[in-house]
Amino acid sequence: MDTNSETAPQILGYEVEHTDVGWTATYTGLLTENAITFGCERVLVDEDLARLKIRAIKNRISAWSWEYEGPEDTSPA
Repeated sequence: MDTNSETAPQILGYEVEHTDVGWTATYTGLLTENAITFGCERVLVDEDLARLKIRAIKNRISAWSWEYEGPEDTSPA
C-alpha cells in the first residue's frame, strides 16, 4: 500500500489500495466467463473513493449473480 496518509477502506470482496492513479479495488472472488462477458471487472480504478465504492458494490453483486448461476434448463419449452 502507498504511504499516502489516507487509510484504505474495506470493501467486502476487494483488496483496496491508494496509488498514484487513485484508488484501486481488486475483486478477490470468482469471476466466471459469463460474468466477464456481462461486464464484471477484476480491477476497478477511480480517483473518487465514494464512486469507487459504488462501482465495487455493483460489480460484486453482478459477479455473485453469475457465480451462483444454476444449471442450464434443457427441458423443452
